[in-house]
Amino acid sequence: MANRVAILGAGRSGLAVAKAALAQGFVPTAFDAKPAAESKFAEDLAKLDVKLVGDFHGGFARSDFDLLVTSPGVDMRSPMLRDADRAGIEVIGEIEFAYRIAKAPIIAITGTNGKSTTTVMTYLALKESGANPILCGNIYGSGFDEIPLTEAALNANQDQVLVAEISSFQLEWVRDFRPRCAGITNITPDHLNRYESFDQYAQTKRRLFDRMGQGDTIVANAGD
Repeated sequence: MANRVAILGAGRSGLAVAKAALAQGFVPTAFDAKPAAESKFAEDLAKLDVKLVGDFHGGFARSDFDLLVTSPGVDMRSPMLRDADRAGIEVIGEIEFAYRIAKAPIIAITGTNGKSTTTVMTYLALKESGANPILCGNIYGSGFDEIPLTEAALNANQDQVLVAEISSFQLEWVRDFRPRCAGITNITPDHLNRYESFDQYAQTKRRLFDRMGQGDTIVANAGD
């Protein structure tokens, strides 16, 4: 991993990446389009002694950063991300960063509809079976604890299981992300303001399976 980490998006996932980056011995800097004073997590970042650059609409130089971790809220078509990628800075998403530091195996679930319900059901089934799962990822609004995948990955040991809901936005900048078990509930037209076509949206969802191989388990609709 890199030493100098730029974090684009100072929200919940950005704060989790900052904490994890510090724990790995890296030097993180957070950037956000909002003024720093308007960031809900400005105080938390300050306590960590992580610099927050607000009202940011600029670019990133290869001489300044080795790695750029982007928030799922940032459109993958953003010139900032494309320019950084072309400049030789490795650009990854938050779940890719989480995967790289995780000791615990990851179960990942995506889909247009039903992914929150399926993720929570998987978590509860594992819990009842005597496993020690952690519910995390894009699970906001489920009524259960809301923990970014990076935070869960940082704190979990190898005997636990990370059960994560994953959105298409989170899959846009994955490279090596490889869950031990993954499922897609369904794919129907959605978020088409973010994607050029339904096919691109569907292809982004299917990136969940890209790195999976022998020994992994895929759960998918037969005949779909």
